[in-house]
Amino acid sequence: METFYDRYNFPDGGEKRKDCWKKHLAKHLDFDSLKNKTVLDVGCGTGTMSKILYGAGADIYAIDLSRKSIESVNKAYPEIKAKVGDALHLDFPDNHFDIVISIGVLHHTPDTHKGFEECVRVTKSKGQCIIMLYSKWHYYPLIYKSFKLFRQNKKPEDMPRWFIKSIKRFTEFYYKEPRDDQDAVHLIADQLFTPIAKFHSEFEIKKYIREMECELISTSTTFLGQHKIYNLLKKKG
Repeated sequence: METFYDRYNFPDGGEKRKDCWKKHLAKHLDFDSLKNKTVLDVGCGTGTMSKILYGAGADIYAIDLSRKSIESVNKAYPEIKAKVGDALHLDFPDNHFDIVISIGVLHHTPDTHKGFEECVRVTKSKGQCIIMLYSKWHYYPLIYKSFKLFRQNKKPEDMPRWFIKSIKRFTEFYYKEPRDDQDAVHLIADQLFTPIAKFHSEFEIKKYIREMECELISTSTTFLGQHKIYNLLKKKG
C-alpha cells in the first residue's frame, strides 16, 4: 500500500474541494469550537482535511503511510505536524487527542477493525472520533470487484483516454474547480486499482462502536452514497 500511494497519492485540490469537504465535516464538527483543540488526521494523504481543520484554529497532527504524501504536506502546509505512520499502530499515547479523524483510509488497510480500535484508543475520554468508510450496500463494491482481473495486468494510466477525460470532467463538475489528467489518473487508481478495498455495513460498524464503548452521535453519506461518515463519542478512557 505504501508503494501504491507513493505513486498515486490522492490529489489535494483547491479551495473549492476544501469547501466541499468542510460542508461534509460540518455535519459532525462544530468549527467554531475547534480553536486550540488537538486533532489527529489518520491517513492524511496530501493534507486536505488537515488544512481545513487547521484553518478553524485546531492544533493538527497528521500521519500517512505514504512518504511522498507526507513530503507534500510538509511542503504545502508546514504548520501541520505531519509524519509517516501506520494507521494500525499509531505512535501516540492512549487518550491523547480531543478529536481523531480518518476519512476514507481504514477500508484500505488489512484490518479495518484494528484501525478503528487505534483511532478510538488515542482519542480522549469524551472526545470525538470521525471515521469515513466505504458503504457495503452500494454499486461501488460491484464495480471495484469487477476490475479484479483488469487490475492484474494494467495500470491506471492504461485506461482509455476517453475514460480519463470523463473522470476529469466529472470531478470538475463535482468540486467546481479545474482538474488535470494526472488528478483523474490518481483518482482512478484510488477507486479501481487500490490493492485493498473493504466494504462495511452500518450494522457491522455499530458492532465495532459498541465493542469499543463509544456512542454513535451521527452519520452522513458522501459522494453519491459511496461512503458513510460515523461520528463517535468516546465514553471513557
